Amino acid sequence: MLKKVSWKLKLSKCIAIGAAILVCGATWAQTASGNASAASEALRNGQFQTALDLTAEGLAKTPRDYRLWTLRGIAYSNLHQQAQALTAYNHALSLSPRYLPALEGAAQIEYQTRGPRAVPLLQELLSADPENQTTHAMLAVLYYEHNKCSNAIPHFERSLSLIAAQPLAYGEYGACLYRTGQYDKAAEIFARLLELHPEDRHTRYDLALALWMAKQNQGALKTLDPIVQSSTSDANALSLASTIEEADGDTQKAVTLLRQAILADPKNSDLYLQFATLSFAHASYRVGIDVLNAGLTQLPKAAELYLARGILYIQSSNYEKGLSDLETANQLDPTLALTRTAEGLLDSQKHDLGQAIEKFRQAIQANPKDAYSHYLLAEALMSREQTKGDRNYIAERTAARQAIQLDPKLGAARDLLATIDLEDGNIKDAIAQSRAALRLDAHDQAAVYHLILALRKTDDKSEIPSLVKKLQELKKESAGVGAHNRVLRLEEQPSGTGASAANSEK
Repeated sequence: MLKKVSWKLKLSKCIAIGAAILVCGATWAQTASGNASAASEALRNGQFQTALDLTAEGLAKTPRDYRLWTLRGIAYSNLHQQAQALTAYNHALSLSPRYLPALEGAAQIEYQTRGPRAVPLLQELLSADPENQTTHAMLAVLYYEHNKCSNAIPHFERSLSLIAAQPLAYGEYGACLYRTGQYDKAAEIFARLLELHPEDRHTRYDLALALWMAKQNQGALKTLDPIVQSSTSDANALSLASTIEEADGDTQKAVTLLRQAILADPKNSDLYLQFATLSFAHASYRVGIDVLNAGLTQLPKAAELYLARGILYIQSSNYEKGLSDLETANQLDPTLALTRTAEGLLDSQKHDLGQAIEKFRQAIQANPKDAYSHYLLAEALMSREQTKGDRNYIAERTAARQAIQLDPKLGAARDLLATIDLEDGNIKDAIAQSRAALRLDAHDQAAVYHLILALRKTDDKSEIPSLVKKLQELKKESAGVGAHNRVLRLEEQPSGTGASAANSEK
């Protein structure tokens, strides 16, 4: 919930008040024409219309005087006629492209109006004055607003002494650090902001989120505590606290917090989906279905809730209700990407691979850029008995490669492609895919297993013993997690309590 904020900066007093044009160009002041001197004097005295008239008289005599055009821009700007001011500045720049006062004036207006030339004009100013903190700060804000945090951060850092006194800009810097995965640094920024404004819930939430991502779970919970314990419920804070408690293994507290979040914001579909995910993780499908039932009384046309409930029904072997929910989800929102994919999963579980393959192909046709559907198609095709060179054999490789091309971080598709490469004798490719999968997830057992198999077919087997040990450790670890999940079943709540009563809360 990192907040998006905006703030305003003035490039310099040179543009804020027209009289300061002489400060920007003292040499010109000594050689200015009579009209220019008079116009400058009028600007100093706040007589902006007079200055405008004087520049018009001067330009009638010397129409290519870029300094008069700049003075005209300043007069228009102070009269709050920004379009005319920008035209005047641009005309000055067409005559003298690097004239600093005109550059500053044009950049100021483009920045304020978020015009298309704001960034190039500010970059031009930096080339003339590389240490100007205000220009750096303005560029940083623009890059932030365009979600280009990797570009924004260097400019934020070059203007720290300036933005440190501007809470909104300082918060944007923290947000960019967060978005680029620099969670510890982001937490430092939000912590300083919270010291200044301890009552600001948004900053407190942002700090907790950064601390959680930095794996400082207890610090995150402590930060959230004043909001969680407040008499005024905050669904977002409760939801985050629930997520952290679940990560720390306290599932019952996570459930309690998430139920409170749903009661605080019963029309927030994300909260019901979060509860469904929690239920899925602990094989407590009935509890998840009950909560989704409550959610659907609040949001009867929420396709994503029908989809989630359908998947839970499928997991609890209630295929008829599961299919019905998936069909309803598709009717409500035909563009919901996972609907046909989920239908395919249903058919796969029922061992109807032919129908599953058709559903996955329909999903791909509806959304060709859905990497997961390409992966599921490849997996379904592979489940069939095939021979090398068979049409489906070729199709499964194509689908797996397409999945990886669309989403290089889809480790499951890389594992599948490694399997295909092993069967086809492409040992080098199998090794490459397995290592790529392990870079994405060091706990990927399939990738470790495939790498062992592939390396056994090479001359260099030195890595195999350590990989075998790693695989054994991963299997032991996953067995422990599985046992833990089986124990931590969510408690059924009596009718009328907790999230199942969300429909009674307004």
